[in-house]
Amino acid sequence: MNGKVRPPNISKKIQQEIIKLRRHGYYFREIANKLNISVGSSYKYGSRYKLGKSTEKILKERIKKSTRKPIKLTPGLTLEKVRIIAHCMFDGSVRKGIISYSNTTKELIREFVRDMKIIYGVHPDRVIKKGKKTIVNYYYSEIIDDLKKYAKSFSTVSKVAAIPKQIMNATKEFKREFIRIFWEDEGCITIDGDIIGRIKSKKVRDQLIKLHKNLGIECTPYDCSDGAFGIYIIRNPTNLNKFKYVAFKFSLIARGKNRNMRKIDLFNQIYRKYL
Repeated sequence: MNGKVRPPNISKKIQQEIIKLRRHGYYFREIANKLNISVGSSYKYGSRYKLGKSTEKILKERIKKSTRKPIKLTPGLTLEKVRIIAHCMFDGSVRKGIISYSNTTKELIREFVRDMKIIYGVHPDRVIKKGKKTIVNYYYSEIIDDLKKYAKSFSTVSKVAAIPKQIMNATKEFKREFIRIFWEDEGCITIDGDIIGRIKSKKVRDQLIKLHKNLGIECTPYDCSDGAFGIYIIRNPTNLNKFKYVAFKFSLIARGKNRNMRKIDLFNQIYRKYL
């Protein structure tokens, strides 16, 4: 005897189950617990399956989730959570197994990451660079469940898309911050000085108009030729001064002759005589 304990031989059926689970990105200890076998047996038969790149990526994410600390859940609505909800509705997403946000403005990415840390105590599970765009992904079902308490869907293509009633009935401070995120993510200033924002949901567009009017900001709706729904800010001195306090803060212009210029700087440059 050499003192080593060999894992017992197990049935062909269990071996096939091990391979099947391994193929779906399960790690050895997880397979052992699921099939009620030893980790040694799980490793012996599971290691025979060579992981593909996609499976290896899933496996790493599962291992990472299994070893991280439980998240914290900050109850109720805060400014940070208002921003998280808004970013997820506009340039982000909440779907099965993942919360994601993408932007070309680094400060907006930092803002989202900072808010997620404050509210949920987590860092991004994955950061992806695509040209000048940064994408941050979080794989937490608990966070998804918490966000779904506010909105059934965060996709503005969805028929049930809607701004949460908690925000529609919130304080002016919370409404201002929600509107500011809309303009950061979806708004622009044209070369003619038009201030416009577009969204794929008519209901969400109409709710945004209501929020603006709650704050005394005049705006009008318009329909886009590509099926989107737009908001146009009325350009008069009083209205522009009111709009300035809910408008752009960090966002950069992504294309055109003013590319990489801050939207708020262009706004101030065009409307300096009114402000």
